[in-house]
Amino acid sequence: VVKVCVESEAFSSSGSAVLVDSKKVESGYQLSFLTAKHNIRDAKIENLTIQFFSFSDVPDFTLPVIRATSHPGLDLAVLVVLSDICHAPAQRATGPILPLSEVFAVGYPLGIGMMVTSGFICIDFKQGSNPSWICSAPIFLGNSGGGVFDRSSNKLIGISIQMLTADGTISTAVPHLHVVVPTTHFNGWLRELGI
Repeated sequence: VVKVCVESEAFSSSGSAVLVDSKKVESGYQLSFLTAKHNIRDAKIENLTIQFFSFSDVPDFTLPVIRATSHPGLDLAVLVVLSDICHAPAQRATGPILPLSEVFAVGYPLGIGMMVTSGFICIDFKQGSNPSWICSAPIFLGNSGGGVFDRSSNKLIGISIQMLTADGTISTAVPHLHVVVPTTHFNGWLRELGI
């Protein structure tokens, strides 16, 4: 799991992404990362980078994104970078998400170093065009696009796309409830992209 950065004259923001493919190419390795589409908004490709960390809040290195492909319906996008170093992609689960599965949510909340939280898959959740599940592993701003991994297999079972809020007089974040798009909803799309 890495940090996605958007830097432009108008604004800067960050989110998370999961390495889902690594291919040997002439110039090194082509790495493909899955993230939440809203992380990159309408950013120009030259404003997107991927930062790699080793258990610190200071990046080891940063790579420019060379291509971005958005999912036609889900809040997902694939970002591609070129690297001199081979990295192992996450193994993706192929079966359905099971309620009460214990999971880890991994991402870069608040733009700081990688954070890992634990929780459970709770309920099936239908929200617009994003068929998804609710997870009780706490996340915060910047976790979007991060991975949710099954504790027993360490396989990627989904991508965090949204922290829930309680709407009252003021909208209040509920960090221990977040929306996860399961791998079963995007594995086919990734295969179409050759990932």
